[in-house]
Amino acid sequence: GEVICNNTEAYAGKQLFTCEDNYGIFVQSDKVKIGNFPERNDWEDKEE
Repeated sequence: GEVICNNTEAYAGKQLFTCEDNYGIFVQSDKVKIGNFPERNDWEDKEE
């Protein structure tokens, strides 16, 4: 399903971080993948 989040994430009434709309989300630590991923260029497929 679609994930919708706001720009203020809080837990137990304490604000933990702020970010632009739809850029922040809480995740379970066992779902986070850390590694040597290739650099992503969002402009590669854009037409000029």
